[in-house]
Amino acid sequence: MREDINLLPSIKARKIVGRAANNLRNVAVGLLLFVATTSMTVFFLIVSSPLPSLKKEQEGAVADLKKYNRELEFLTVTRDRLKHASKILSERKRFDNAFVSIQGVLPSEASIIGYELAIQNVSFTISTLSLAPLDVFLRDLKGVVIEGKAFRSLTLSSLVFDEAKKTYELTVSLTLL
Repeated sequence: MREDINLLPSIKARKIVGRAANNLRNVAVGLLLFVATTSMTVFFLIVSSPLPSLKKEQEGAVADLKKYNRELEFLTVTRDRLKHASKILSERKRFDNAFVSIQGVLPSEASIIGYELAIQNVSFTISTLSLAPLDVFLRDLKGVVIEGKAFRSLTLSSLVFDEAKKTYELTVSLTLL
C-alpha cells in the first residue's frame, strides 16, 4: 500500500503541528499569567495607595473653603474698592495747598466766610471791617501768585459793602496750577 494515499497526516507532519500547538499553548498560558500578575499588582497598588484618603481630605478642604466664601468675596471686593479709591485720590486735585496759601496771607482782622471749589479754580470770600486788611491781603496774595507755587492767576470777582453787617466782602478767584 502506498503511504501517500493515507488521509491522516504523516508522523513527521503530526510532530510539526504538535510542536506548534504546544508553543502556542505555552505562549497563551504565559500571556494569561502575565495579565493576571499585572492585574493583581495594579489592584494592590490602588488598594494600598492613599488616593481614597486624599479624596476625603480634598472634600473636607472644599467644605472648609465654602464656609469662608463670603468672607473671601468681601475681602476681594474691599481690596478692589480700595485700589480704585487710591487711584482716584492720586489723580484728583489737591486743594489743601490752596487753603494753606490763603491762610498764610490772610490778615488777622479778616475771615473767610465762603469758598467754592472747581476743577481748576478756587474762589474765596473774605470779610473785614475795613478796607486796609483787604489791601494787605490782595498784595500778599499777588506775591503768592507771582511765586507760582500754588496758583496760576488771580481774579478779583467782587468787592461789596454789606450795610446790615457793616463789613466789606471781597471775593477772589484763583486758577490752580
